Amino acid sequence: MFDVFISGAGPVGLYLSYSLSQAGHSVFICDKKSGPAVGQSRAMAITARTLETFENRGIAPAFMERAGLIVRGVNIYSDGVKVGTVDLNQADTPYPHITSIGQDQTELFLVEKLHTETETRVHWNTACLGYSQSDDGVEVRIQNEDQTEEIIRAKYIVGADGTHSVVRHGTDGWTFDGRSVETKFALADVVLEGKDMDDTLTNGENRTYMFYSGAQLLGCIPFARQKDGSKRYRLFANLGSFKVDESKQRRVNHGFDAQEKLTLEEMNRILDKLTGNLEIKAVDPTWLNIFHINERKANGYRRNRAFVAGDAAHCHSPLGGQGLNTGVQDADNLAWKLSLVLKGKASDPEKLLDSYSLEREPIAAEVLQATGKITEMMMSDNIVSNTVRTVALRATVYFDFMKANLFEAMLQTALQIDPESPIVFPRPKNARALPDPGMMLKETSALTRRAIIDKHTMDRRSIRQVLHPFTRQNKHVALLVTTRLGSQRASPWPQPFFQARLPEACGRVIIEPSFAATSYTVPEYAEGTEGAEDVFWIENHGRLSNDAYTLSKRIGLTDCLTAEEEPPAALLLVRPDLYIAHSCFIRTQDDLDKAIGLLYTYLK
Repeated sequence: MFDVFISGAGPVGLYLSYSLSQAGHSVFICDKKSGPAVGQSRAMAITARTLETFENRGIAPAFMERAGLIVRGVNIYSDGVKVGTVDLNQADTPYPHITSIGQDQTELFLVEKLHTETETRVHWNTACLGYSQSDDGVEVRIQNEDQTEEIIRAKYIVGADGTHSVVRHGTDGWTFDGRSVETKFALADVVLEGKDMDDTLTNGENRTYMFYSGAQLLGCIPFARQKDGSKRYRLFANLGSFKVDESKQRRVNHGFDAQEKLTLEEMNRILDKLTGNLEIKAVDPTWLNIFHINERKANGYRRNRAFVAGDAAHCHSPLGGQGLNTGVQDADNLAWKLSLVLKGKASDPEKLLDSYSLEREPIAAEVLQATGKITEMMMSDNIVSNTVRTVALRATVYFDFMKANLFEAMLQTALQIDPESPIVFPRPKNARALPDPGMMLKETSALTRRAIIDKHTMDRRSIRQVLHPFTRQNKHVALLVTTRLGSQRASPWPQPFFQARLPEACGRVIIEPSFAATSYTVPEYAEGTEGAEDVFWIENHGRLSNDAYTLSKRIGLTDCLTAEEEPPAALLLVRPDLYIAHSCFIRTQDDLDKAIGLLYTYLK
């Protein structure tokens, strides 16, 4: 019996398979197609939040090496005249850009990682036909490449098999409600040439170009560099004003139209219309398609031992490039939870597995609402929409807070876990300075390992890098920050925290100010403890006044250092996906015991 059966080997299914396989689980993954659709770029914008997720799993460097182009911002044009630029480089993330890479290359990358680093292999040309559930597992009926049928047994099944998901259809009442948009969209992968490509538009930079005229929008996103130095662009445009198809409310038709064809001539007519007097022409097409949009979400992402993720759980407008990214983040959320349950490290498996749907559904609903409203506003042809569109686009260019809202949305850096999740715990009222539970832990400037493990180099890492040895094992981390000013006594909390009992599925990290570390070794009370060298890290308290990215400043602790004679320590419970489950101040042993007790509500 396999641990997990995954239907669908697109980016979502492949990433989930890789994450589970890396954690030591047996996975059967299949797809009815013959392999990655080489030459079809499809979803090709990777957000900062997805790259942060990849980095947490240890695959970001290899992925970035393979990526096509780094897109630093958006140039906006109205009737061929430049309105302004929105740069992404001010975003609060290590990746202040959109990473352009064809979906086929993303799939090839994940297949390569899966096949070279794990024992799992993708079963191509193999269809999931249906499944049944019992108390101890699922039985999945598949059709192999030779047309023979077979039963595969697994403990859980995940549908990452698109909008027509066999897994979702396999349970009565598992609906996919929403609406169909009648407006058609043109998608093309082309090379753009003409004197204005070099002189006016690119100017040596990688940017997305957005042209609008009336109710029509044209986007041009660079995603690959050709051997001759030219760039290949994804063009997308609406073919008509926004309109909902009332006759197809129950029919799911999200995706590419196999019947209707797009021509290069039609794409160039759109270019001529929207770029005004600019001389730009599309040539050398490798992909031309008509696309239909649905805005839908499943009514829950879990049914007992069955789960859905990605397009099987939600679909929406491709405007903003959120779909693939939201799906990969679904998979990341589900992977560590399934792993802890499968390894017997969950004290309340049902609570942990239920939290997947409870956390991911609100995010999908938010994305659906945002992309739906933007698509409708940008492509509706009426006086109100035309006025709002013109004002909104110009305001986005001229007002910093509007720019910030745009790049936060584009990069997904403001996404948070719903505080109603059963594994996200409210912050005490006296700890409002600390990060909200549900936020992702922000990156910081370097901390120094207290113990010397390399006699040639001091080990300095950001806080996320400090946590990676734990999070990559799907462990939570109890993070205690005891920074104080040099004029104050060292905090008394490192020793009782180090000696406190934590769940097996949780590690611990202690941050001390430099003056509190009396030697570059672990403290005496930690000597002889396995892994103690990974626990103790030093924050240079001398930088607190002039470095906005120190850990203490990033979590709001510095605001409290002068407010009390004996400042508290800050405790953050950080999940394997780097989202914060709880934050509080530690002033008493009872504070510490209560915070650690929260972990035991769902971990062993």
